[in-house]
Amino acid sequence: GGDAYFMSALLRELIAQGHADLEFIDRHTRDFDRLREMLEPCTPEWASEHCGIAAQTIRELAHDIGTADSAC
Repeated sequence: GGDAYFMSALLRELIAQGHADLEFIDRHTRDFDRLREMLEPCTPEWASEHCGIAAQTIRELAHDIGTADSAC
């Protein structure tokens, strides 16, 4: 399936669009920079080829999630 491709691109876009709480991440995680590097090639276009979801849809979804009042 294409789920891993989609989720990798979505996470990359959330970070790229500035929706990651870097202060929280710095306090509570390790190796975030490594994750960011690993996700760099995971563009929405790359994911679209593997999962069938349009690149623009992935970008818009990342924006919608990142700007939502709540994730629940």
